Amino acid sequence: MSIATEYEPVVRTVSEDGVYTAAALTGANTVIMGWNMDDGVSRDDLMGFAIRRTQFDPDTEEILRRDWLNGQKRFRGVSETAGFDVRSDQAPFQRFRWADYTVNASHAYRYEIFPMRGRPGDLTRDNPVVLDVRPSGHVVDGTGIFFNRGVTSASAYFRRFRGLHPDEIGDDAAYRWLSRGLKESLLAFIDTTKAGETLHVAIYEFFLAEIAAALSAAHSRGVNLHIVYHAKAGDKATAENEHNLRQAGLDDADLSTARTNTSGISHNKFVVRLNSSGQPLALWTASANFSNNAFHFQTNCALTFDDTTIAELYEGYFRILRRNLSARKEAGKPTLKDEIIALVQRFENSLPKPLEKVMFSPVREQHVVDAARELIGETRSAVFISAPFGLAQNDFHDALEGNPRDIIEYGLANA
Repeated sequence: MSIATEYEPVVRTVSEDGVYTAAALTGANTVIMGWNMDDGVSRDDLMGFAIRRTQFDPDTEEILRRDWLNGQKRFRGVSETAGFDVRSDQAPFQRFRWADYTVNASHAYRYEIFPMRGRPGDLTRDNPVVLDVRPSGHVVDGTGIFFNRGVTSASAYFRRFRGLHPDEIGDDAAYRWLSRGLKESLLAFIDTTKAGETLHVAIYEFFLAEIAAALSAAHSRGVNLHIVYHAKAGDKATAENEHNLRQAGLDDADLSTARTNTSGISHNKFVVRLNSSGQPLALWTASANFSNNAFHFQTNCALTFDDTTIAELYEGYFRILRRNLSARKEAGKPTLKDEIIALVQRFENSLPKPLEKVMFSPVREQHVVDAARELIGETRSAVFISAPFGLAQNDFHDALEGNPRDIIEYGLANA
């Protein structure tokens, strides 16, 4: 059996005897596996399932490592001295799914899922069902996806860092582990911008001195820079934004614009790179603010696009934001809503695949919510929602309730 050499998001397989089936959903950091067995397979002495993982060099097919995936649950009296984790061949998984959160795109992996039979302490293995996978890179064909961990409460953090606060861990090791490339993707985007090029930044919470220092350093080496930041009068975020800008020497009017003309919060988080002729080249955009919480403690993601059309669209939005337009109608003056609608309409038939639409706020109060409701209603098998601040009862809850009962619905919320 040959190893996987190319990334496939979903891999399906059948055991040699045809009685077990399995599937793997593979990303850049995680492989989620599920398996099933025919109704005719005996359950009499089935004690669960063990998973053996083999790690390969995808170029040479050399085996780099082979071990059993671990769990925490175990049979009474078995492996009680094994520590926090116990090998699945000694304490089989009592379920039909498992996940591996430790994969690397530079390797290929084989997962052998063994039905384990017998009794505790005296187990035998049936023939396995085998999954061969290759994780995705974080950047593929000019598009990058980065997710942080944001899980200081997880057992993996506790075991690795002994439950200490990240500030207590030297060399920022805990912070790097929690960020998992999210903050680093922004720093790399800034640091690789060349003298003569331009960075246009739109941000809600500009709290992290490290990002401010990177932007200041870029400006010092000849990068043109302008920042549009949230500056609603009396807002706590505004005070911290302006303090951070002053500390980094970025509060000059040529370098930053206070977005004061807003009735709510300016929840923008993106950076556009332009070449020396002023043509948009690339985009970094995220759910993450420029803050310690956003990169390390909350759950967030970032996308990067080396695509001139997407970058041009966001550059158009940046220019609208920089004008600090009013949301209210005033005689003879365009409103923020009017300008954004016109911008999106100009690009609606030229977005590169697989993008179907891009939405900016504010256009109308419910346009993003309505699009999310439509996606939920079109779900075929599963819907996954990350909701840091809760879900609107009359919007998302009702849409989820309207789905058939056989659709998997899973939500993740900060607590």
